Amino acid sequence: MNRLEPDFLEFLNSLPIKGGARTRISNCLYAEGITSFDKLVSHTYDDLLRLPYMGRGFLQVLIGALTSRGLHLASVSAQRLWRCPTCGQIVQPAGALQDAADE
Repeated sequence: MNRLEPDFLEFLNSLPIKGGARTRISNCLYAEGITSFDKLVSHTYDDLLRLPYMGRGFLQVLIGALTSRGLHLASVSAQRLWRCPTCGQIVQPAGALQDAADE
């Protein structure tokens, strides 16, 4: 597994939470293969909330720190898009439109 990217590790270490909790979050993200900003922002709020030790409070701190860097987590509707293997066009599955309306 890849190591945490240096700028991402520095970001995690700068989070305004106590040391033990910061270590748990770092380990939790690392265990899920989230080792960079790109990998982190490809996840939704709900994806991250399902991770062990990632409670709502920790997640709010993480989101606030991301926002201060101009970054945001993925949206649910964006994750419903997929690339057609035949034509390469990005499309939204038919059922996703109704699901998005329900949110």
